[in-house]
Amino acid sequence: MSWHRDPVSLLVAAGEGLGNRFVIAHEAALQAAGVHDHSAFARQVCAEKWDGLLLFGACLRDHDEAEIPATVINRDGSDGGVCLNGLRVLALLVGGHSGVFFMGGHRVRWRRCERGVELEIAQHDLGACAVSQPFALTIAGANAGGRSARAVAFWNPHCLIEVAEPQVENLGAWAAAARARSDLFPHGVNVELVSRPESGVRHMRVDERGVGETAACGSGAVAVAMAAWEAGAGPSLQIIQRGGDLLLERFPGGSIRLSGAAQVICRTGPGQSFDRLRKSF
Repeated sequence: MSWHRDPVSLLVAAGEGLGNRFVIAHEAALQAAGVHDHSAFARQVCAEKWDGLLLFGACLRDHDEAEIPATVINRDGSDGGVCLNGLRVLALLVGGHSGVFFMGGHRVRWRRCERGVELEIAQHDLGACAVSQPFALTIAGANAGGRSARAVAFWNPHCLIEVAEPQVENLGAWAAAARARSDLFPHGVNVELVSRPESGVRHMRVDERGVGETAACGSGAVAVAMAAWEAGAGPSLQIIQRGGDLLLERFPGGSIRLSGAAQVICRTGPGQSFDRLRKSF
């Protein structure tokens, strides 16, 4: 059967990190099956049921330790940049206690921990990240009015909008307003509604470019933490999202650690079946 008629046959697993739902394939398997347009493949397998397609390759040894290359493609076929929730799912899939991923030009270390999977972002990889001065955004409608927003450049572009209660706001309208600022976000932007400062806690909702509203966003949580730290927050922050919470910790040397739950929903292999995944297509 052609992969066009049965694309699920090329997937190796499905998983989720805090409600971010992914289907996963090995790049070599796609190449062997003649799948050269990964964007089209992502649109076909993700549809509206999965947030993105995770691709992973074989270990590379051009550094002092092995690393696994990985790519994330949004459900609309666009480049997802770096997906930290996706990397935590991949960590469980590849197995072991620790390792290194290479995604979007960045090396991310991971290890298993009590909370699930922990990712470490080195200080030198944060050097180009920046938090802008506040600027005003407005929308019309039931929640009309202006809000203070900030642009945060952390690997993916982010727009943080401070609100009293993220759950009652019109996230789609705020996302459209932010993306209309093409002068600030020429390549689109992930939009995060963030609660006003609380001691060690922030609540967040996110609309991701190329996807729409998702249950969580790892890089968005880091962006929220970076803005909070710049404003004087303590080194440990709990970012609470619809799919669960992430713990963000900043260490004296400047590195950041992010930890939270993830799971592999199903995978191929002896005695294992893709029936659950097939039924979702």
